[in-house]
Amino acid sequence: MFRPLKEKYRRRGSFLLEALLAVSILSVSLTLVIQSLLSTFRATVYSKDYSVAQILLDNKIQEFKQKGIVENNWDEDGRFPEPYEKYSYHIESTSAADGEKLKTVSEVIFNIFWVSGKNQKNITVSTYFFNTLDE
Repeated sequence: MFRPLKEKYRRRGSFLLEALLAVSILSVSLTLVIQSLLSTFRATVYSKDYSVAQILLDNKIQEFKQKGIVENNWDEDGRFPEPYEKYSYHIESTSAADGEKLKTVSEVIFNIFWVSGKNQKNITVSTYFFNTLDE
């Protein structure tokens, strides 16, 4: 009679061990799933911010194309209006090369900045504009 009693206690101990093992596996699995979801969320937010910055950059470039003439040695800093107030820009224009005929070519550097979390992100594009000479 003593033997079945020992076996009964041994089964209870193994059940406790199985339960602890199952809970630990479940907690590790849930931690990995939650980390994966948070990583996906951060990537989605970064992608949205980057796409908005590209659109704002393209709009600034189109504004310069509409002006037609770009002054050399020119700087401009500014912020975008709502709902894009977290984005700012810096535009810099320089003469592309020396020489009388090449004064009509300007290199323009567009920078868009925004804050994402604790880091500042930016996009920089450099392009050339051709200004026609007044006769």
